[in-house]
Amino acid sequence: MGVPSPDTPAPLFSMRRIISAALEEDLAYGDLTSTLLIPPTLLARADIIAKGHMIVAGVAIAREVFQTVDSTIELTTHAGDGTMVRPSTTILSMKGKAQSLLQGERIALNFLQRLSGIS
Repeated sequence: MGVPSPDTPAPLFSMRRIISAALEEDLAYGDLTSTLLIPPTLLARADIIAKGHMIVAGVAIAREVFQTVDSTIELTTHAGDGTMVRPSTTILSMKGKAQSLLQGERIALNFLQRLSGIS
């Protein structure tokens, strides 16, 4: 990863290092299921939806996970950090290659669940 450039704020640089480490661990051998079963050109939509009452935290890192996996993924934030939400509230919507969405979803959800649980 190296040293942050003068244009990259330290927290963003640290966040990217954590994301890279998580992706390397999770995708060390690739996403075999997605690769074997899903055509690489298949496009999909996905939503991250709250399962219960919560204060949202970690949206920026979840977005960065998906952008790190595939910069062409389109992201829409519906509930930002610090927002109190009810069950069934959409927090984040994604559009892009199905394989890319699946590669990022577990890591993004892990960060959101952990950070929202702390908040």
